[in-house]
Amino acid sequence: PPQAPAEPAEPAAPPAPPAPEQPRLPPGVEQVPTTGRIAYRTTYTRLRGIQAMTFVDWSVDVARGRYELWLRVVDPAGLLDLKSSGSLQGFGIAPEKYVERIEVANRELRAEFDWTARVVQFTGRGAGQPAGFLEGVQDPLSLQFHLPLLAQAYPARFTPGADISFQVARRGIETYVFRAEAFEPVRIGGRDVSALKLDRPRGPNASRRVELWMAPEYQWLPVRLRFTDTNDEVWDSVLAALPGQEQPREPSQQELVKP
Repeated sequence: PPQAPAEPAEPAAPPAPPAPEQPRLPPGVEQVPTTGRIAYRTTYTRLRGIQAMTFVDWSVDVARGRYELWLRVVDPAGLLDLKSSGSLQGFGIAPEKYVERIEVANRELRAEFDWTARVVQFTGRGAGQPAGFLEGVQDPLSLQFHLPLLAQAYPARFTPGADISFQVARRGIETYVFRAEAFEPVRIGGRDVSALKLDRPRGPNASRRVELWMAPEYQWLPVRLRFTDTNDEVWDSVLAALPGQEQPREPSQQELVKP
């Protein structure tokens, strides 16, 4: 018997268009240094007469949209060790994991961010219940790098009198509202650097006061940071050397920059 005609082959489906590339940096931010280290001279009211060194290392892979940050206070060691890692997004930094260790107190806090469910989980002494969060949420370390990215992308929002707000997750979630106060000189490396002071005062919904001085001529790098906790203890860190100047060396050993 005659064979049935072959079914015409179905035309191949056209290839799916590539997914649109997610922005890796806020608008107007062309690039960020991929690795680096900055150092601060730190005083702490609980340790009178002692000036510690605080080192902040960062590692950024812009192609993959990933970052790692590491802050630690040395000499004396064990006072504070913070790590933050996550992704870079069009709105700024998107933390995924924050770890805070204070070895001298044998204390560790963690915040882990699930960006699919938009929920952050907390562990450690005094940790709160899991909480939902909004786009733009930060941890206490990532905010020090998120603010300069925002200032580069939206300089008009960083003028005296303006308010900048976003959520910060540590033991729980708080809303930080920074008021841009005024440009003030900060003495670094033998000269005064003009820096915009941001102040997040303590209040009924603000357990810690956070003050930052950000220098526009150095891509809004925080050149001074001052934290006042619930016990009125104050951490005050001033940049030890400007970018391009020789940075202080660690008193013990040189570690790899990558956290």
